[in-house]
Amino acid sequence: MITSTSYKRNITDDIVTCISRYHLDIGFRSNRSLIRFSEANKIVVITANENINFLKKNFPNENYLIFLNEDEIIPNIKLIDVASMLAELGGNSERAGWYYQQFLKMNFFNKSNKSIII
Repeated sequence: MITSTSYKRNITDDIVTCISRYHLDIGFRSNRSLIRFSEANKIVVITANENINFLKKNFPNENYLIFLNEDEIIPNIKLIDVASMLAELGGNSERAGWYYQQFLKMNFFNKSNKSIII
Protein backbone atom coordinates (compact mmCIF):
# COMPACT_ATOMS: atom_id res chain seq x y z
CA MET A 1 0.00 0.00 0.00
CA ILE A 2 1.22 3.48 -0.87
CA THR A 3 0.67 6.39 1.46
CA SER A 4 0.87 10.00 0.46
CA THR A 5 3.31 12.42 2.01
CA SER A 6 1.25 15.33 0.71
CA TYR A 7 -1.49 15.98 3.26
CA LYS A 8 -3.01 19.04 1.68
CA ARG A 9 -3.68 19.26 -2.03
CA ASN A 10 -4.02 22.96 -2.77
CA ILE A 11 -3.36 23.10 -6.48
CA THR A 12 -6.44 23.49 -8.69
CA ASP A 13 -4.77 21.75 -11.65
CA ASP A 14 -5.27 18.09 -12.41
CA ILE A 15 -2.59 15.79 -13.79
CA VAL A 16 -3.52 13.39 -16.58
CA THR A 17 -1.29 10.43 -17.32
CA CYS A 18 -1.57 7.21 -19.31
CA ILE A 19 -0.33 3.76 -18.42
CA SER A 20 0.17 1.24 -21.18
CA ARG A 21 -0.80 -2.36 -20.50
CA TYR A 22 2.81 -3.21 -21.35
CA HIS A 23 4.34 -0.75 -18.86
CA LEU A 24 2.21 -1.27 -15.77
CA ASP A 25 5.28 -1.50 -13.50
CA ILE A 26 6.63 1.85 -14.69
CA GLY A 27 3.17 3.40 -14.41
CA PHE A 28 2.84 2.12 -10.87
CA ARG A 29 6.15 3.76 -9.88
CA SER A 30 5.31 7.02 -11.65
CA ASN A 31 1.95 7.19 -9.86
CA ARG A 32 3.71 6.66 -6.56
CA SER A 33 6.02 9.59 -7.39
CA LEU A 34 3.14 11.81 -8.51
CA ILE A 35 1.38 11.12 -5.20
CA ARG A 36 4.48 11.91 -3.24
CA PHE A 37 5.78 14.98 -5.08
CA SER A 38 2.72 16.53 -6.71
CA GLU A 39 0.08 18.66 -5.07
CA ALA A 40 -2.34 18.36 -7.95
CA ASN A 41 -6.01 18.43 -7.14
CA LYS A 42 -6.63 15.13 -8.94
CA ILE A 43 -4.43 12.62 -10.72
CA VAL A 44 -6.30 11.07 -13.62
CA VAL A 45 -4.87 7.78 -14.89
CA ILE A 46 -6.02 6.58 -18.29
CA THR A 47 -5.27 2.91 -18.79
CA ALA A 48 -6.59 -0.37 -20.17
CA ASN A 49 -9.61 -1.67 -18.29
CA GLU A 50 -7.70 -4.77 -17.17
CA ASN A 51 -5.22 -2.56 -15.26
CA ILE A 52 -7.76 -0.61 -13.24
CA ASN A 53 -8.45 -3.19 -10.50
CA PHE A 54 -4.72 -3.76 -9.97
CA LEU A 55 -4.12 -0.03 -9.59
CA LYS A 56 -7.12 0.47 -7.29
CA LYS A 57 -5.88 -2.33 -5.02
CA ASN A 58 -2.44 -0.76 -4.79
CA PHE A 59 -3.69 2.77 -4.16
CA PRO A 60 -6.75 2.16 -1.94
CA ASN A 61 -6.50 5.31 0.19
CA GLU A 62 -5.73 7.84 -2.52
CA ASN A 63 -9.17 9.25 -3.23
CA TYR A 64 -7.80 11.94 -5.56
CA LEU A 65 -6.61 9.24 -7.99
CA ILE A 66 -9.13 8.66 -10.75
CA PHE A 67 -8.80 5.65 -13.05
CA LEU A 68 -10.42 5.77 -16.48
CA ASN A 69 -10.80 3.05 -19.09
CA GLU A 70 -8.94 4.13 -22.23
CA ASP A 71 -11.62 2.52 -24.43
CA GLU A 72 -14.18 5.01 -23.09
CA ILE A 73 -12.13 8.17 -23.70
CA ILE A 74 -12.19 7.95 -27.49
CA PRO A 75 -14.82 5.27 -28.18
CA ASN A 76 -14.26 5.03 -31.94
CA ILE A 77 -10.44 4.87 -31.94
CA LYS A 78 -8.31 2.05 -30.59
CA LEU A 79 -4.56 1.53 -30.52
CA ILE A 80 -4.76 -0.78 -33.53
CA ASP A 81 -6.46 2.01 -35.51
CA VAL A 82 -3.60 4.41 -34.77
CA ALA A 83 -1.04 1.75 -35.73
CA SER A 84 -2.87 1.08 -39.01
CA MET A 85 -3.06 4.78 -39.83
CA LEU A 86 0.65 5.26 -39.15
CA ALA A 87 1.50 2.29 -41.39
CA GLU A 88 -0.73 3.61 -44.18
CA LEU A 89 0.97 7.00 -44.01
CA GLY A 90 4.45 5.47 -44.10
CA GLY A 91 5.15 6.02 -40.39
CA ASN A 92 6.49 3.63 -37.81
CA SER A 93 3.51 1.69 -36.46
CA GLU A 94 5.62 0.63 -33.45
CA ARG A 95 5.24 4.21 -32.17
CA ALA A 96 1.44 3.97 -32.21
CA GLY A 97 1.23 3.57 -28.42
CA TRP A 98 2.86 6.94 -27.81
CA TYR A 99 0.57 8.68 -30.33
CA TYR A 100 -2.48 6.92 -28.89
CA GLN A 101 -1.63 8.15 -25.40
CA GLN A 102 -1.31 11.72 -26.67
CA PHE A 103 -4.74 11.46 -28.36
CA LEU A 104 -6.23 10.09 -25.12
CA LYS A 105 -4.82 12.95 -23.04
CA MET A 106 -5.86 15.63 -25.55
CA ASN A 107 -9.36 14.20 -25.80
CA PHE A 108 -9.69 14.15 -22.01
CA PHE A 109 -8.46 17.75 -21.90
CA ASN A 110 -11.01 18.83 -24.52
CA LYS A 111 -13.85 17.36 -22.45
CA SER A 112 -12.68 18.91 -19.20
CA ASN A 113 -13.44 22.39 -17.93
CA LYS A 114 -10.39 22.47 -15.67
CA SER A 115 -6.76 23.32 -15.92
CA ILE A 116 -4.88 20.11 -16.62
CA ILE A 117 -1.20 19.18 -16.72
CA ILE A 118 -0.51 16.49 -19.31
